[in-house]
Amino acid sequence: TARALSAAMDRQTAAGLAVAETLASDQALQAGDWDTFHARALRVTGQRKGWLVLTDATGQQVVNTLKPVHAPLPRSQRAPEMAKAFSERRSQISNLRPGQVAKGFVITVATPVVIKGQPYMLAYVADSATFSDLMRQQRAPAGWVITLLDGNHKIIARSVNNARWTGQDA
Repeated sequence: TARALSAAMDRQTAAGLAVAETLASDQALQAGDWDTFHARALRVTGQRKGWLVLTDATGQQVVNTLKPVHAPLPRSQRAPEMAKAFSERRSQISNLRPGQVAKGFVITVATPVVIKGQPYMLAYVADSATFSDLMRQQRAPAGWVITLLDGNHKIIARSVNNARWTGQDA
């Protein structure tokens, strides 16, 4: 059961990574055509539980598929692992963090992208509840309590009383 749960979590993360890395080469994105890219990103994420966010080097969100095109977007405080993705120019998975637009805890799978010579971060973002949904789908034996932790030992998801425990220290 533990291996099946681990594999399910890895598949969820890998799917987010594939979406971000594939869309990083999108022609509209590379041209800085945010409207067209937003529409394409919505089509890609329409059948998924996550969404896409594009931020510039300062953390200002440029595109967020949770919001309509041209809606005001916040500046995100860059998580340390995302700063590492920028500096190492490779994709990274964040620890649990509060989502400013989503208003809940999220996990971010982000890849750096250069657009017109400027660095950006394209991220596939998943609500932490996505992971508790995966736990339920695995049908663990009755009485089991399953907990998923991030690299900082914060609870991402829990099979029992998820809402109460998400974001707490293990």
